[in-house]
Amino acid sequence: MKTSSGPPSSAAKIAASVTTHFDIPREAIRAQHLTGFIGNLNRVFADVSTVSVAAVFSDLTLEIELVSELLWGVIVETRQHAALEAVVLNISESCGIPVQLFHSQGNLQFILASRIADLIKDGRVVLTAMDTPPNISAAFYNQLLLSLRFWQQMKGRDKILVFQTDSLCCPAADYSATDFLSYDYVGSRWARNRPVGLVIDGGSGGFSLRNWTQSVTCLERFPPTLWPGGEDGYFAFYLDLMGAKVASLEVAGKFSTQDSFLHRSFGCHQIGRLNNEDLNAFISYCPQASAVFPELTHRIHRQAITSRKPMFISHKHQLIYFEVPRTGSNSVTQTLNGLDPESPTVVGRELHGSYRDYHHFT
Repeated sequence: MKTSSGPPSSAAKIAASVTTHFDIPREAIRAQHLTGFIGNLNRVFADVSTVSVAAVFSDLTLEIELVSELLWGVIVETRQHAALEAVVLNISESCGIPVQLFHSQGNLQFILASRIADLIKDGRVVLTAMDTPPNISAAFYNQLLLSLRFWQQMKGRDKILVFQTDSLCCPAADYSATDFLSYDYVGSRWARNRPVGLVIDGGSGGFSLRNWTQSVTCLERFPPTLWPGGEDGYFAFYLDLMGAKVASLEVAGKFSTQDSFLHRSFGCHQIGRLNNEDLNAFISYCPQASAVFPELTHRIHRQAITSRKPMFISHKHQLIYFEVPRTGSNSVTQTLNGLDPESPTVVGRELHGSYRDYHHFT
């Protein structure tokens, strides 16, 4: 389903071609209708994980005790990650949903020693052990989410909120999860031009809401082992191809902030990607981010210190301080250089190249 206000997605274009050529409806498209297509895409993951997903869950039964909750949070974290406790508590409390935490034996005691233990006792967090090392590769994480066995281990069977330790919900948001439940895939706002060489709607998967049934159907129809890119691109592309409801770039921005802060979004993912102006604005709106991700506060603090540094130093004149952190104006630069040609700032820039920032020498 085309929900983008921009140019059609690659899935929409391919679907139009396939349905015309084979005279079939969009929902009837299968892998055999795409012969040769996948081989022309760019491979994103150079390394392929040799770990078997089936082996990871070998000690677990497929007879999962299902639950009736409409929405479940799902996170895969095998490390003793500093943000794990805060992120899980945020999702559980701010979103008001149960969470299934896929973990390793290497971080089990770490989890049980944290405040997550209280949520486990209350039944708001469910642990699912995986037989993996403490540090899994990005390639294996990708393989895991593209595995039917992984989805079969989920307790939720309706809507799934996939999140990572660099994401959270924003309590002051203008939107709630309910606003996005009609979508089969909606992730964090991210550029539509993906590394695999396709225009894909839906957004990033690091904080994403997904339809369990449609995701499983997608895996059954289109072999994930042939996909050369990220799992989020796989689901967003093929769900779109199937005619499922995949969010537009605009909707993704309302759901979760990632590459730019345009809306008081429901959540966020990798907000360290934001420029300083957007990051400041986002943290003012969602101060929980600075508590969960303290390194962002440090970045803002460093920015504030830098902005107070003198832009130009002159021993010739008493006026030596300019409260302008950076300028791209040639006229201002020429004025400062003319003010004192022997200034240590001017000399330093000439020695290292005039392209260098004034702050580098002050």
